[in-house]
Amino acid sequence: MRLIAALALTGLLHAGTLDVLKRGPKTKYFVYVATNGGGIASYRFDPEEGTLEPLATATAVPKPAWLSAHPSNQLLYAVSDDSVASFAVNGKTGALRLMNTASSRGTGGCHITMDKNGWMLLVTNCTSGNVASFRTEGDGGVGPSMGLQETGHAGEAVISPDNFFIFVPDSTGKVFHYRFNASEATFWPNAPPSFALAAGAGAGHIAFRPDLKFAYSVDEKKSSVSVLRYNREAGTVTELVASVSTPPGTAEIAVDAAGRFAYESSRSDASLAVYAIDRKAGTLKQVQRVPSGGRGPGTFRIDPSGGYLLVANQSSNSIALFKIERKTGMVTPAGKALTVPSPVCIEFIPARPE
Repeated sequence: MRLIAALALTGLLHAGTLDVLKRGPKTKYFVYVATNGGGIASYRFDPEEGTLEPLATATAVPKPAWLSAHPSNQLLYAVSDDSVASFAVNGKTGALRLMNTASSRGTGGCHITMDKNGWMLLVTNCTSGNVASFRTEGDGGVGPSMGLQETGHAGEAVISPDNFFIFVPDSTGKVFHYRFNASEATFWPNAPPSFALAAGAGAGHIAFRPDLKFAYSVDEKKSSVSVLRYNREAGTVTELVASVSTPPGTAEIAVDAAGRFAYESSRSDASLAVYAIDRKAGTLKQVQRVPSGGRGPGTFRIDPSGGYLLVANQSSNSIALFKIERKTGMVTPAGKALTVPSPVCIEFIPARPE
């Protein structure tokens, strides 16, 4: 078994929440920001102080659209218009070293993600309308492409938190279901192959509740968030439980690690919403909507400590930092927004203790 994947599986290398629980709140993080035309900007984030310190910028990828970290936290992957790249991460300085690049097998590369073993990459090509799978090499570089599925108008491919299924929300109003073999980096349609939302809908980004009972999909066409029931045995979303209205231009959805709150961004009125999640029904109740701290908010990320939320305001060339009140889920601005040229995606990687 390849070394990096073996270490991740045996627990010698941890990511995300597990790393936070092990090291405690003093852990610092590198924050990588994909910018439209400015490469990958990097920062050092201290969740104890709530500060972001600018570092360097890697320009090997001219227009990165999305970033994804390897489970070992030693590698970072980026997708651009027609290519995918792998970088080795210096755990002390945060510097990125380009390892290799490969064709994305399409055009308009807009999303990239990885299975929890670190064996398979999934790349979504929005313009050409397909999702391609790639094996990772022994050193973590991008290996050969092993699969391709035509999707129509997909915006992303999401691997379920249990690492068993792939879901592809499509702007035609369907969520496609796939099974996959991570070690072979192959995937194929599940049965049934898709779930159709309400007439006139267009499925956007999707997020799962950690207990895998529900999933939430933003809909930019109907300006809403759909609440979907997840069948973890079959690997399908089977029922539209409910939906909540949003301002036009709904862009992103995320659920906190405890599964108590959901967050949603809207481009049209440059806002960020907080929803309380009903534990049994999975439904959403808006408890707050605040300005996003800039214009044109697209993606945002909750930091691994769960104490802060970073919003990429693409139109105003800035990243806004918000403090999360853990009991209520509500957010408040935390300091002045950072100037970042056209930010489109944010990714966290733990820094090595000094």
